[in-house]
Amino acid sequence: MMRRVEWFVLAVAFLAALSAGAVASAVLQSQWNMAGQAGYGAAHQWRGGWMRGPHHNFTISSEEISVSGVIGDADYGFMVVSTEGGSLRIAAPWFWTVNGERVSYFRLFAEDYLNKGDSVEITVLRLTLERSDGSTVVKHVAKTIRDLTTGVEATAVLPSWPRWGPPSTASQPNL
Repeated sequence: MMRRVEWFVLAVAFLAALSAGAVASAVLQSQWNMAGQAGYGAAHQWRGGWMRGPHHNFTISSEEISVSGVIGDADYGFMVVSTEGGSLRIAAPWFWTVNGERVSYFRLFAEDYLNKGDSVEITVLRLTLERSDGSTVVKHVAKTIRDLTTGVEATAVLPSWPRWGPPSTASQPNL
């Protein structure tokens, strides 16, 4: 026969597991809602959410561009490329594919696939976020790097969309 303390501990553990499940369910539900909506804040409108103010609604657009220049600096997942128009700070994913081998961003430079001062041609994904107050934020993410000095070509290992497609086209999963 269980003692009162054991029943109390069992009840508290059950309530903790139940509340953790409820929190996880709420987080996953908000993630699902965000995937089908036009803007990040749109998923939180129906319940009042924590997103308030000028950042509530925005649109995101993307385009691929080609950048040619010289690697000026590379550290902590970013690369600075000096071009004719000035310097461009480009985010670099953690993993790359070089000659069929998966290589980390650090190893690209440590093993001399790329070097500071090399001439490169980079395919960049330009992400533009336009807020409802008219301000914009532009970020650049490297997709492929072709070193014109050494001839090495590196392709970023980027995340892929779930099997039912990107958020802008998916309303329900095709299970």
